[in-house]
Amino acid sequence: ATRRLPVARRDQVPINVTIPVVDADRARQMAAESACLTAKVKVADPRSDLREDCRRVAAVREAMPDGRIRVDANTAWDVDTAVRAITELDAAAEGLEYVEQPCASVADLAQVRRKVNVPVAADESVRRAEDPLAVARAGAADLIIVKAQPLAGVARALEVIDAAGLPAVVSSALDT
Repeated sequence: ATRRLPVARRDQVPINVTIPVVDADRARQMAAESACLTAKVKVADPRSDLREDCRRVAAVREAMPDGRIRVDANTAWDVDTAVRAITELDAAAEGLEYVEQPCASVADLAQVRRKVNVPVAADESVRRAEDPLAVARAGAADLIIVKAQPLAGVARALEVIDAAGLPAVVSSALDT
């Protein structure tokens, strides 16, 4: 079946550079060479620790003094670890735009959201969930990350955004 794409909602799409788990020098270089105004820094990887994550985030801030920095923990933390890590990463970044999916469950996201001063974004809790709107109903996130392919296309992704009633960042799963 073929369906027409929905009417465009904007004529420009801002992008970010994604900084993987690399050393601080490489992170600084990647951010500087990207010419992006926003960076998403991967954190909480088993190959790294919080101290290294903070160094990587601080290096990105050096390369992007006026840029926005987001961190993505990919569900790696429990609530207490998330609160501690977010506080330290926010200091290293001199202000985070948001933290993406610090914990796996909607209930844990809601707890973290109540305990930190950094906006919480839900990704896996939207795109991998049976009910992608549970996050919004639970007040567990300040914004949602939306990926069209896992949500069955652009039209469905727009439906989720509209129904959630939260700001949305449209992203890709490296396949769209």
